[in-house]
Amino acid sequence: MFDILYGFFRASTGFTLVVVGAGFFAWPRKKPAHRDAGCLFICVGALFLLSATDSWLRLPLDPGNLLLCVLIFFLSQALVDLGLYMFGGEKRKGWRRKAFIGGAIWSAVIWLATFLDQAFGLAPLTTSVEETTPLAFFHAIFGAAIYLQPIAAVLTTAFIARWNAGDLPLGKKGARIALAGLAGIGTTLILIVVSVAAESRAAYRIAHTLLEFLMIAFYYYLIARPEAFHSARTAIGKTHERKLAIGREEEALIRERLARVVAEKRHLGRADLDSVRLAKMIGIPPYRLSHFFNACMKTSFPNWLNGLRIEHVRERMAAESDRKIIDIAMEAGYSSKSVFNRQFMRIVGSSPNEYRKKLKSS
Repeated sequence: MFDILYGFFRASTGFTLVVVGAGFFAWPRKKPAHRDAGCLFICVGALFLLSATDSWLRLPLDPGNLLLCVLIFFLSQALVDLGLYMFGGEKRKGWRRKAFIGGAIWSAVIWLATFLDQAFGLAPLTTSVEETTPLAFFHAIFGAAIYLQPIAAVLTTAFIARWNAGDLPLGKKGARIALAGLAGIGTTLILIVVSVAAESRAAYRIAHTLLEFLMIAFYYYLIARPEAFHSARTAIGKTHERKLAIGREEEALIRERLARVVAEKRHLGRADLDSVRLAKMIGIPPYRLSHFFNACMKTSFPNWLNGLRIEHVRERMAAESDRKIIDIAMEAGYSSKSVFNRQFMRIVGSSPNEYRKKLKSS
């Protein structure tokens, strides 16, 4: 009787989550976060449905594992996208794409690894927690490894996002609810991994049931607060900005230290000079220097550096009229003629050769 009730609840919950997930795509004013939430609900619901109907569908093990990999991959990617939306996007452009490729490779590797059981003729070592299907070594590893992917997705998001968990406005009720919900889902996923590794069917079912309740509660929370993701993003961003705020004393100190570096000039001519190296020179964290340029200088590090380098080139072109322009550009720190010409045109408004002709004619 318990097995029948458990299966019915899991199947009905899975079907419900797939339907409500699809509904997110039909919201009249949906945002990217709503699309990601819809994908999350659809994938989790499909996983519940797949698990509940496996006893009579009887999918072959390898195609069934492939479908499981695909669903958990898209679930994990939805978690990454949701996290990036709420925490200000990527810290550096291209990291989301790397996370996508890394997740796809992980899914493919752990699925293809299961074929090694057949290739080496490995005998069954254990049985699956849910359906007591005999599993050899690599299939048993697959059962736990596949559930690690959503956990890895959350950790990846924490690493590549512009803002971090320390920016959560814990004084606000919504933030506390969101944090509690994330902690609950994370703990449940860990419990599922542990139950699979320990071959505990009772713990596995408890964790799955808890995850079902959490997903339903999450849906009702979003229905009651459709702007929850946007509100969280705004609140986290404001907290981040307050934490980054640069006081007058710190601003004066950074300006003084930057002035010393500029006065020495030799550092600006290094082709490998970047914001991290410059921050190390003046003794402050790189993120503080980046925020100083954005908030106090109203520019970016590359624009600031190119401005100084082009100014140096202009001074040397005036003082050394017969010297090759490319030699002066390389002295200023440019290793590419095309980059130098583009920056010179952007800042001065004419090409280096045109500028030199004007100098000679004046």
